[in-house]
Amino acid sequence: MWRTSDGDRVLTEAEWLLVEVGISALWEKIERDIVAERKESHVGIGVFDRLTSEQKVGLLAEVSAALRLPSVSSPHLTAANEATVMAIFETLLQLLDNEVRALNSEQVRIRQLILRAVAEGRESIGEPLPPLTSVTLDDWGDSMAKIACRLSWNDDFDLEAKFVDLPPDLAAAQMNAMGIGRDYFLFTPLEPDSEALVEARRTLNNLLGERQPSF
Repeated sequence: MWRTSDGDRVLTEAEWLLVEVGISALWEKIERDIVAERKESHVGIGVFDRLTSEQKVGLLAEVSAALRLPSVSSPHLTAANEATVMAIFETLLQLLDNEVRALNSEQVRIRQLILRAVAEGRESIGEPLPPLTSVTLDDWGDSMAKIACRLSWNDDFDLEAKFVDLPPDLAAAQMNAMGIGRDYFLFTPLEPDSEALVEARRTLNNLLGERQPSF
């Protein structure tokens, strides 16, 4: 389960059908980096991007299991695992951009999944949802943000630079005032050994089923 502002829960079926596309695409990019012995699977989120490829696989498996499986206890929220959730959504935004720019009225899979996931939510939709064939990227990005906000308390993971140069006591006081735990930025995912990496990949394979990437 995943800890949200509305309590601990797993993704709804419609949310998972969207999110698993992002998980699969992100995992494929990371694994291609491992094979090529490079580090190019950047998504624009510093906390996630600076991890090793192997750390990313391990964390992606941990976060994905928490999002999907009721049997998994909600992990303690850290900058690393919250950034991983946002990395999944950033990957989805890249896929959405590719789909919209293709200008093919038959390629609307991501947009279909977004509409279904938004419609399943409890929040007020506000503005009308865009029509399925809309190519206005901002409208779709706003709809995607509604879904991401269900899973993220805020963007605390992106505030590390705000505290890094402050005296420790002042940084701790400001973090406490914002409801950020002292170890939130300090947690560093373990570098998985070969056995742990195999287990992480097995977890992702089991979660994704037919959505397993080919690499």
